Amino acid sequence: MAKDSPITAQINWTNIVGTSYRVWFTPDLTKPFSLWSPLEDAFSEDTNVLVSVSTAGTPNGFFRVQIPTNGTLPAVQIFSPTNNQTVSGTIAVGVGAQITNQLQGVNLYLDDALVGFIDSGGIRFDLDTSHFENGAHTLYVAAVDTANNEVSSGAITLDFENPVRWLDACSMFNSFVPIDVDSDIYPADWLVSVTDTNGTIVRTISGSTTDGIIQTIWDGTDDNGQPLPVENAYQITVDVTETSGSSMMMASSLASDSGETAVSSAENLQGVPEFAVQ
Repeated sequence: MAKDSPITAQINWTNIVGTSYRVWFTPDLTKPFSLWSPLEDAFSEDTNVLVSVSTAGTPNGFFRVQIPTNGTLPAVQIFSPTNNQTVSGTIAVGVGAQITNQLQGVNLYLDDALVGFIDSGGIRFDLDTSHFENGAHTLYVAAVDTANNEVSSGAITLDFENPVRWLDACSMFNSFVPIDVDSDIYPADWLVSVTDTNGTIVRTISGSTTDGIIQTIWDGTDDNGQPLPVENAYQITVDVTETSGSSMMMASSLASDSGETAVSSAENLQGVPEFAVQ
């Protein structure tokens, strides 16, 4: 186990290929195993498995890795978030996927639309809720085995609440990216930041809105007007700051990974289009 960042840790172990594992967590070692929280399951296509887990808000944490043997198969479930929870920003969707045959992949569905696919490492999706309308949404996952059988979990309902939303964030970049953001915070100033894979901000665009509508474009150039390589990936964030007299309030940030070669689309085993950002 190693510290990955101030809010994440990396857990790795040597395993049996073809066997699914479950990662458990507790902030207190005095708790019996029955009270530990399941974080996520993990694929084992290789002999060494490495997963990153969140440690945010937990100064002390203990983890254990288990091969689930009790219970009736198949058992596909969402560990977190919980049903009827109100969420915002990017959320982690932890999944348990124990099925009869060897696991091939796991799909994530939002309102019956495929929004994520995982076939290696830990089965945890990072879902940016600010790219969807506020209100109630239905979320479920489906596990696929090597025989192309699909087993779905039960659905949960989540309430998305984001004061700033980028509903049609473009994930492809070819020298032009439209930015169309809705903000419940106004009048406000806004700042668009374009960041490369090294974490360097290469372009900023700023403006203000009196009605919560933010519309601009990024033309693929840096702050000096020089074209940036279209084969690279970039992250675009939009920060909104309310201006009311001398008070300032920071709202949420939105992000879209963009790159001409960073996004690929194909059909999964069920013939449903899937999208992956490299």
